[in-house]
Amino acid sequence: MYWRQGLMLHASAVVRQAGDNEESLQEEALLRRLSDELLPDSLREEEQFQLELERTGSASSVESLQSKDFESMSATELQSAERMLRQLRLPVEDLPSRRFRSGSRGPRLDMRATLRSALRTEGMLSLKKQMRIKRQAPIVVLCDISGSMSVYSRMFLHFMHAVSNDRDRVHSFVFGTRLSNISRYLRYRDVDKALAATAQRVQDWSGGTRIEECLHDFNRHWSRRVLAQGALVILISDGLDRGTGVGLQKEMERLAKSSRRLVWLNPLLRFDGFEPRAAGIKAMLPYVDDFRSAHSVKSLIELGELLRESTRHIAIGMNGTDPEVPWQGFSGLAYR
Repeated sequence: MYWRQGLMLHASAVVRQAGDNEESLQEEALLRRLSDELLPDSLREEEQFQLELERTGSASSVESLQSKDFESMSATELQSAERMLRQLRLPVEDLPSRRFRSGSRGPRLDMRATLRSALRTEGMLSLKKQMRIKRQAPIVVLCDISGSMSVYSRMFLHFMHAVSNDRDRVHSFVFGTRLSNISRYLRYRDVDKALAATAQRVQDWSGGTRIEECLHDFNRHWSRRVLAQGALVILISDGLDRGTGVGLQKEMERLAKSSRRLVWLNPLLRFDGFEPRAAGIKAMLPYVDDFRSAHSVKSLIELGELLRESTRHIAIGMNGTDPEVPWQGFSGLAYR
């Protein structure tokens, strides 16, 4: 009887343990489903990409894919490259604004805070300082979507979507035969929803190229709105324009004077024997600060390294202007 009771107790404990294990498994499955729902899309994609990297092989294959031309990639490779582009970030430095805040090492005396402190300490002065508030510098992206850029423009849209969701004050435009502002659509968190909305908004995919007319439209209607306060302009185009280059030179000059820095990304630079023979390229090239290639994931990674290592290209006004304020001493737009 004693052994029978012991066996019954042992069997009931095993049953309870099995029930607890089943409940714990159910709880783990529920927590896994909740984490999948609450986890942001970018982190979920990054986790899946890391798991795929561990499953498929070494880092050398990733480096090979990063260096491969977008035009020569297969459909599977393009999907992997798109996931890489979604993780890219542009390390653009913050710029000082006109506003000040209290700080221990500021260059300016905060007289109001100093007097308030003196009232509390019965006349004992403790000098308070002010320092400038820094804001994120605006980024303006102008992307060519003409027929000669059709393969690359798709990948650049993924890059623009990643930049738009990483920071504020990002303005995105695409142009072929007309200029289209797609900034609002690229702010969607879901990249598929963002690209679908962009495709419905833009009507001149893979068509002709009118860089001169599109830049004229941008300079006339958008430059004063989006290029204020030291904006960085990224122009993505092969520079193959239908015009003669005379009017394009004028528009590029105005764009360069209105921006803090003008970076031109051209997929044609992937060729070793590239020479600027086209009239459009000759007209645009003298007004850019940086002329870089953009044909692979690696070239866009190098763009981030360039922006991280470079110094500000800002000309400072005379007559005692503050070197921390890029627009002080100028009227209207910020000229270099």
